[in-house]
Amino acid sequence: MRAFDKLAIDDREGAFEDVSKAIQINPNDDKYFAFRADIIIDTFDLDQEYLRSIKDLDNAIDIRDKDPLKTNDYDLFYSRAKYKLNLADYENALKDTKKALEIVNWDPLKIEQQCKEGILFEKDFKNKLYEIEKKFN
Repeated sequence: MRAFDKLAIDDREGAFEDVSKAIQINPNDDKYFAFRADIIIDTFDLDQEYLRSIKDLDNAIDIRDKDPLKTNDYDLFYSRAKYKLNLADYENALKDTKKALEIVNWDPLKIEQQCKEGILFEKDFKNKLYEIEKKFN
């Protein structure tokens, strides 16, 4: 996809336009929505853009839910939780984190390894997660 090449030369807006065109051509590909959500967050740092990214991730999750050959990978839920956390939507961020943790079978070592981006290391959010983990241990 040409969008990857544009990201490689730090043309984030060009990559965004290309992946948006790819979504218009194939609106049933969850990878495009997830990729665009990441580009949005890396390029624009406004609350409105977080909402747009959440909407793209909602679409990606819906597409995966409808396809029996695809699974709802934890990464979509973690990404969406991170964006909701940035909007101070702690309750829904926690719900998405719980869903992601269900997918990875609540393995704390695996969770730590796969979430180094920061979502579990946000102080308030981390405390809430530990409360959940205590309930299951």
